[in-house]
Amino acid sequence: MLTGCGGDVAGILITGASDFLYDGDWWEDKRTGRGHCTIRGRETYTGEWLENKFHGQGKFCDADGNVCE
Repeated sequence: MLTGCGGDVAGILITGASDFLYDGDWWEDKRTGRGHCTIRGRETYTGEWLENKFHGQGKFCDADGNVCE
């Protein structure tokens, strides 16, 4: 589900068997801006995105609980 106008929208992406969930900003069909994702239900990233990649300020927590900011 995407909401907004022009190329700047916000929405949710769920892939496969819900192994990747993204909730955040989009620009021209790419994850760009602020967002949160859960990977395989065990890893998370909350922060800035640029063209579908982690970019800038953010916090990643891996499956073992290690945190990288």
